[in-house]
Amino acid sequence: MPPTLTGPPAAGTRARAYRNLRWRPTVVYSIQAGGRVTHHVTDLTLVDVTVTIRASGQRRARTTGHRNVHAFVTGTLQPARPPGNWHRATYNPHLHDTFVDTTTLQPLPAQLAVVYLGADGMFYLR
Repeated sequence: MPPTLTGPPAAGTRARAYRNLRWRPTVVYSIQAGGRVTHHVTDLTLVDVTVTIRASGQRRARTTGHRNVHAFVTGTLQPARPPGNWHRATYNPHLHDTFVDTTTLQPLPAQLAVVYLGADGMFYLR
C-alpha cells in the first residue's frame, strides 16, 4: 500500500529527512521533526544542511545486509524547487562511507548550503 502523502511542514521548520525504501518503486521521503516521522513527501528542499551517516547503522547494514535508517540530511525546510545546474549525490552503504558526488565520486562535505530531494535523487549546492 502506498504511503499517505502529506505536504511538508511549514517552511522554516528544522527537520531531518531520509529516503523511505519501504514504498518502492515510488520515491518517498520521510520527514522527522521532534524525533517522530511527521510527513511523507515526494520532494523537498532543505537549506543549511548537515549530512549524517551513523557508523553503527552503516556497520549493521554492511554485516547483516538488512536496510536500516542510518543516513539522513537535517536542515531548514523551504518550498520544494527542482534543481537547475546542481550537483547530484548518492549514498550506498556497501560502496561508500558517506554521500558522494555522482560525477566525481568525491565525498560530500558534512555541511551543505541547499539540498533538494526528489524522484531523481539527491541534488545539492555547496
